[in-house]
Amino acid sequence: MAVSPQATADSASIVERERQRRAENTRTAREALKEGDDAYQLADYAKAVEEYTRAYDLLPDSVHTSE
Repeated sequence: MAVSPQATADSASIVERERQRRAENTRTAREALKEGDDAYQLADYAKAVEEYTRAYDLLPDSVHTSE
């Protein structure tokens, strides 16, 4: 069974879009973690929880959000 060049290109495009999506989610989650840390230091615990939750929602299985 031969794979057409178009199918290969489509697969590569899908993989690249997923890679970009994950990279963007990682950047956004890191920002949320920093904002959560900053809020925690200011004793704004509600905001800290909100930001930590946002980070977790973006990367639920990440080592960064599992702590």
